[in-house]
Amino acid sequence: MTTVTPHTHPKGDDRRRTRRVPVHGRAFAHVLEHSEDVVIHDVSLGGFLIESRTLFRPNALHQFRVAASDGQWKTMLTAMSLHHRTKVAEDGKTTHLVGLAFVEPIGEDALKCLKTLVGHDTSVVSY
Repeated sequence: MTTVTPHTHPKGDDRRRTRRVPVHGRAFAHVLEHSEDVVIHDVSLGGFLIESRTLFRPNALHQFRVAASDGQWKTMLTAMSLHHRTKVAEDGKTTHLVGLAFVEPIGEDALKCLKTLVGHDTSVVSY
């Protein structure tokens, strides 16, 4: 069983403005400054959620090289880390779930890149 510590922001899910789309292994990213591959869990119009071995400082900018599941690098994104929670697996290994906001590209342009990678044709914008 995996345990997850509470969000650093208590009402994390309640504050979402747009619906999240699960990625399910169809894309992954490489964090340039950490030289680390990370798992992308979901994407939305505003940003994405990753799982990383490294703890990200809040409000810091990070560059990501994003690839499709076939391993082909497709795009570069700049995002700001907004929040995190720690995840501890049964074997005691710790990872961090990090919520990031798109900085460049932003909005529809960023989402279009990731939607193409994950093969998700429907809009994730909720009005």
